[in-house]
Amino acid sequence: MPEERFPWDAIFGRGGKGDEPPFLFRRKEGEEIGKRFKERWGKISSRTKWIVGIVIIVIAIILLSASWLSTFYTDYLWFKEVGYTSVFWKVVWTRVWLFFAFGLLFFVIFYGNMWAARRLNPRYEKPAAAASPVEESLARFREAAGRWLNRGILAVSILISFIVGWTSAGQWEKVLQFFNHTSFAKADPIFGKDIGYYVFEYPFISYFAAWLFTSLIFILIFTAVIHFLYGAINFTNKGGRFSAQVKMHLSVLAALILLVQAWRYRLDMFRLLYSTRGVAAGANYTDVHAQIPAFWILIVACIICAALFILNIRYRGWKLPVAGVAGIVVVAVLAGALYPLLIQNYVVKPKELARESEYIGYNIEFTQDAFHIQNEGERAAVTTRQFPASLDLTYDDILANRTTVGNVRLWDPRLIKQVFNQRQELRQEYDFGDVDVERYTVFGDEYTQMMVSGRELVIDQLREDARTWQNERLSYTHGYGLVMSPSNQVTSQGDPKLLIKDIPPVSEAGLGLEVKLPQIYYGEQAHDYVVVRSGAEEIDYSIGSEIQYVEPYYQGEGGIPISGFLKRLAFSIRNRDITFFFSGYINNDSRLMFRRNIKDRASEVAPFLRFDGDPYLVVTDDGRLVWIMDAYTTTDLYPYSQPYNNEFNYIRNSVKVVIDAYNGTLTYYLVDPEDPIAATYAKIFPDLFTPLEEMPQDVRRHLRYPEDLFSIQMEMYRTYHLNDIGAFYKKEDIWDVSTETYGAGGQPQPVTPYYVIL
Repeated sequence: MPEERFPWDAIFGRGGKGDEPPFLFRRKEGEEIGKRFKERWGKISSRTKWIVGIVIIVIAIILLSASWLSTFYTDYLWFKEVGYTSVFWKVVWTRVWLFFAFGLLFFVIFYGNMWAARRLNPRYEKPAAAASPVEESLARFREAAGRWLNRGILAVSILISFIVGWTSAGQWEKVLQFFNHTSFAKADPIFGKDIGYYVFEYPFISYFAAWLFTSLIFILIFTAVIHFLYGAINFTNKGGRFSAQVKMHLSVLAALILLVQAWRYRLDMFRLLYSTRGVAAGANYTDVHAQIPAFWILIVACIICAALFILNIRYRGWKLPVAGVAGIVVVAVLAGALYPLLIQNYVVKPKELARESEYIGYNIEFTQDAFHIQNEGERAAVTTRQFPASLDLTYDDILANRTTVGNVRLWDPRLIKQVFNQRQELRQEYDFGDVDVERYTVFGDEYTQMMVSGRELVIDQLREDARTWQNERLSYTHGYGLVMSPSNQVTSQGDPKLLIKDIPPVSEAGLGLEVKLPQIYYGEQAHDYVVVRSGAEEIDYSIGSEIQYVEPYYQGEGGIPISGFLKRLAFSIRNRDITFFFSGYINNDSRLMFRRNIKDRASEVAPFLRFDGDPYLVVTDDGRLVWIMDAYTTTDLYPYSQPYNNEFNYIRNSVKVVIDAYNGTLTYYLVDPEDPIAATYAKIFPDLFTPLEEMPQDVRRHLRYPEDLFSIQMEMYRTYHLNDIGAFYKKEDIWDVSTETYGAGGQPQPVTPYYVIL
């Protein structure tokens, strides 16, 4: 009996007889299938059809937005893990509010003008036989347009409004700053406004003015097109190119655009406080005496031109408003560009110091204040002291400064890092990425400067044949322990003296410091996600051929519980990792750790903070490892302040972030509540900051002045230690940073800041 086969060839192939086409492509059968489908579909109620259509649309949207939905859901789970869901939802709801506010506002303005354009159009009349080809084409369009143009305009309005709302949602930070601003208790010297206005309010006001101006121009163009398509703008009509209604409509829009532009000119005046025209940042003589008056002239010109557009509604033609627009262009060139140029070249430059001295003084004052480097008056933050060389050092002097003399540094962190990696790396997958300079009280009462470095896991350093999914995600999950060495001691072999070393960590007898929880799941070199409490064996550490596994399992609370189908699916989509979804090792007790890099972790919760480049690892009294990271509030909108590297012109070290290396817990401690920027974010996110008084004492005693901040202030202070305007202008006493030669045959390089115990 011949084998029965499903007729695939007849359906999808070349057909069963001769050159007969496949079943699905035969016209007769295809028409029959279509006919049966129409008959069955026709019997379905309208309500059911609507439900089916909605379900299909929802499924399509879900499939198309799966990546976005998975990211949103997993972000929520992550914020829930670290305990900052209030921050997450504050940002989300602000973005939603902005999406609808700006989207609906644009829709009302845009669709309202489109509706008005339809209503203001003359009734359609068929053109004469002698009409031009263009008119005939437009006539055919107008005959057909009535059936679909209204719906088309509505659809376009909704689509554009959606895009506008989506892009505007990204301005959430500006909006929150606007509604929660804090005073700086200091005003700018030109306009007399509080600095808080420029830092917190001006960005959103400026954005809204630009948004409104752009939207109105876009609407004007679209409105003109609609009028043209409906014949209200007729370039072949000798009696007039614009109907009276259309002229009124377009004139009102043009007048509104000009009024908004007048407002923008007013806002542009404030931007002069960051001008770079003069010898120092901020509005100079030309800006104050030429550019600001020019802006006032342009404001008046825009208002007059707007009035001309309104008045011109009663007259034929466009000569009057066109002349007004031309006048604005002329004023912009002559008053806005040429006049300030002439003042700068022929009034300021011949007597620059005399003309600019007042504004240089503002720059010195505001820059010193912004970088907290004032050296005079009640608010002085920097004290200059002379340290003359002395040849009469006595034994009593040494005894009186025993701690300082005993901590004279012998090791450079750059050099000792190489030794740590050579002697204590122990496995190729471990690495000492950075050496931190710390201080501890050891051996009872010895206050000692220490070189400390965490032994982190770098998965890229695994052997190639060991880089399997299971090893990278489930087995090799963390670094282990640290190395600690006093900066002032060497062994008889010339090596650093290691007070804490090896795996597991071993402390020298009597040190008074012990690492009891050495695992580093979160660190400077941790990047990829890992899963703990899985069915696979998790490697705790390995020495040579000996492997010690985590027993019985990870005991901390770090990571996101991933029980349930939805969580596994969401993380699989987010990480584009199908193996994660199907892995049999992952169970209901498993926890997924991601954003394990401490800088990424801290910046995800507080993207408005700038983080120091040198987090440091601390051993607490109970033997835990925690990271301390300095965070800064910055802005580039502090009036008259000189920018640092064109990045910002104000900085404060207002926040200290503490991250547990085992659990990944995040705590943001507010150390400078007087900082207006930090105070504003404390208003926006009431649950974000923790008072410094609540920081554990065994962590607090390790706080230090940040190297990055010191370097920034030192760079600015090279010039801004000068308070004399004449000396500043002539650059008579600009300080230089000392140089050093590092390494064999090295070139001279600036000395980087380093810590000493005094």
